[in-house]
Amino acid sequence: TMGLSDLQIQQKGYSVGPHQMCGIEIVQRAADISELVLWISSLQRHYKVHGNITPPESLLQLSRSVECRDALLIRDADGSVRRAAPWPKADYIVGNPPFIGSQRMRSALSDSYTEALREVYTELPGNIDYIMFSIELSHGVRACAKYTLFQTIINTIQVRQSTKDH
Repeated sequence: TMGLSDLQIQQKGYSVGPHQMCGIEIVQRAADISELVLWISSLQRHYKVHGNITPPESLLQLSRSVECRDALLIRDADGSVRRAAPWPKADYIVGNPPFIGSQRMRSALSDSYTEALREVYTELPGNIDYIMFSIELSHGVRACAKYTLFQTIINTIQVRQSTKDH
């Protein structure tokens, strides 16, 4: 829909709504807030595009599209780790996993959680940062290869900052 006006998007029958979003958040309060933000954003978008027309019933209800769970591990009722957590199929992923360096994972997440990550994701190097597990799941590409992506982003930011100074 890039380059299309709101009217053109509407005429083509394209739509984006909370029912198309899937979220994973480990903290219940944060999951509830995320759900609310999706809902409010959808209502704002509706009124921007359609004016003061009453939204459809589906838009008036919370979509419950943000799951409250661990994004990386599935646990049994007794707390023992069972397997890697499934992620929903998606065309786009927007995420903000915490950056916790490999040296700080045990103190920040606990010894048992760090060990569980390493046991479940045996195909990943043992010295990667926490965020790299999410990158592995989100892209299905070897996590260590993604470091190139981070370096590209950093280089782009540095170039933009240096051109602003001149």
